[in-house]
Amino acid sequence: MFVPDFIPGLTSGAIICRRFAAQYLTFRTGKSMLRALSPAALDQHMNATDRKPWLRIALFTGLVYFAIAIGFGAFARWAETASMRVNWNRLAFLASGIIFLVHIGYEHFRLRNSPRVTATHVSLAVAFGAFALALSANLHDLRSAAGYRPRMLVALPVWPILTGVPAFIVALIAAAVLNFKLRNHYASS
Repeated sequence: MFVPDFIPGLTSGAIICRRFAAQYLTFRTGKSMLRALSPAALDQHMNATDRKPWLRIALFTGLVYFAIAIGFGAFARWAETASMRVNWNRLAFLASGIIFLVHIGYEHFRLRNSPRVTATHVSLAVAFGAFALALSANLHDLRSAAGYRPRMLVALPVWPILTGVPAFIVALIAAAVLNFKLRNHYASS
């Protein structure tokens, strides 16, 4: 079996492994090993993050939730009246709700995930945003004049749970409704 010395995209270790597979393994095993060590297969394994776009989107969405909470919280703190503070808080909930719905739509329509997977990814993003907010609250408490209160550590696991579980339930219902409507739409046409 001929194994070329130079294949673009392969490292010297992969070339050695490829030669070993070609010389010492049976034809069938060697053929599958060569296929696994082909440049296309190696490129596919090197770009493993490209196969999980939901993780990057979930982390980014979690950071957006965190930015909304911090930003709108600052606007509410600067407000002069109580009604303006309430309005800033309502706008924060509205902005987070819009991000939540857009994320469900992206997972459902773009990535074509099942309702359970969509709900899991969306709730992980919400939980990540809550964890970032809890971490920020702990760091803020650490810098406060009163000193750090160790009971603030409870916020690190509790806030993601308190936000992630309801987010999962709501996202599961929303994605199931989208899935049902879409299935009925295609069945009727």
